[in-house]
Amino acid sequence: MTEADDAVANSVHFEAKKDSCKQLQGGQWTLTLKLHPNDVQEPLMMAMPGQRYMCVLVALGDDETPLKGKDTARAKQKWDDMLPAAQAGVLCSDPEFQTWIMRRNGYGLATQNPGEGADHAKSCIYSEFNITSRSELGKSIPRDQWDSLVAEFKDATRETAEIR
Repeated sequence: MTEADDAVANSVHFEAKKDSCKQLQGGQWTLTLKLHPNDVQEPLMMAMPGQRYMCVLVALGDDETPLKGKDTARAKQKWDDMLPAAQAGVLCSDPEFQTWIMRRNGYGLATQNPGEGADHAKSCIYSEFNITSRSELGKSIPRDQWDSLVAEFKDATRETAEIR
């Protein structure tokens, strides 16, 4: 029996949907999958925390056939086609935007702890527009006000790039 045969014989098979993926402070990644109750198998559920697994994931299309190559990734959306809430999410993860908006709101430099800069940038946006959720951008806050802030950021970072 080959290693591949041994792996197949001892594998646990199930269908799952990706729920979330995030990077932890130490650089590790957490991938959360949702399983249908009929796909939950005892060997997986009874395994001790910390049990290592070799994983093979195959993206499936609506017709239950494997997707290939670029079909597995969501097409990258153009900036102008994104809703303001989505744009804010993208900008909040940008260290340059974090520094800019925090300075604009009187906070000085962005934090060095991963993830905190994004949270601080989000808080600055909330404060800037007096909102409690990014979903309010483009709704209770007119789109042109959000676009104006984005334009200011682009202008400021363009000037910084020209100075260097």
